[in-house]
Amino acid sequence: MSKKNNNHLPQAAKEKLEGTPMLVVKKSNSTESISNSIVNKLKDNTFLQSEIIHDLIAGHDVVLFGKAGCGYCEKAKEALDEFSSSSAVPFTFKVYNVVGNPEISRNDAATITKLLRSKLGLFDLTFPQIVVNGYYIGGADDLIELINNKEFDAILGDSYVTLSESGKINWYPPLEKDAANPKLLQIATMKNTWYPHWPWYTFQWVMYSNMIRYISILHIIFMVVALTLLQTEYYSAGNVILWILTFDLIMFTILGPSPWSFTGTASYYFLWKIRGNATSTIPYKLVYTIYITKVLSYLLKESNQPPDSINVNSISRFLCFATGNSVLLAVFRF
Repeated sequence: MSKKNNNHLPQAAKEKLEGTPMLVVKKSNSTESISNSIVNKLKDNTFLQSEIIHDLIAGHDVVLFGKAGCGYCEKAKEALDEFSSSSAVPFTFKVYNVVGNPEISRNDAATITKLLRSKLGLFDLTFPQIVVNGYYIGGADDLIELINNKEFDAILGDSYVTLSESGKINWYPPLEKDAANPKLLQIATMKNTWYPHWPWYTFQWVMYSNMIRYISILHIIFMVVALTLLQTEYYSAGNVILWILTFDLIMFTILGPSPWSFTGTASYYFLWKIRGNATSTIPYKLVYTIYITKVLSYLLKESNQPPDSINVNSISRFLCFATGNSVLLAVFRF
């Protein structure tokens, strides 16, 4: 690979990232020299920035990229700790807190996140992201599933997988196949929780975390369009959109996002590859119940009497509030 001048992370930031504790379950001659190796390369102005991620995963059997305060990251680390205590397969385990690390600047964290997203071939990045023996295996839920299915041992036992010809981290083949085939009827699984995992045609307690973001974006579009039309002579079209939105919210709340809610189904189908980890649907169903109550109350009044400017103004104010709340759901999931 040719080398050229490129912007790179400051040496101090790199040292802070490398300072994250490492659980060593197997002695490895390469692990102790990794930090110094990367720091030395960062001093070299000809070192390609794109090689940083490769150097972070090199020499370790399991590498977890996470962020501070991330529950899914803790769940993944606990699963690895438990696996290491009972497994006959020794391995090295390295954790990098990329986001939320007070000793790394936001710009440096953003740079590392961007590089990681590029190396994994993802346009949206959640945490944790786990690489095992050179293979990208997904997040916390994917890790736990592999451990439960006894596949994790097999991956550790394979030869180390180098980067692809394009310089990206290779996906674990079953994960890559799964990502290419959306499963609209698959219910997310939360381990060690009281949430029941009922079939898709009943009340769904669990969903994939990123899906609420994309569903919320679609809801924002519906609400903005409806809000705009309600202020014009085409207010009846705005009401039609609100009826469609209300039906979608009702199906999500009573049953679940997919296949009952069309915004949920669309999100699952087009964004399955970046669906995220499992999370409870309950907080979102409670929020949507408020949406339904207010909007349905307005629609039922409007269907039984001529247009009322007071009602229109009231629902317009609520739609502004709901749009703002949905923006928070899309960005922060709360």
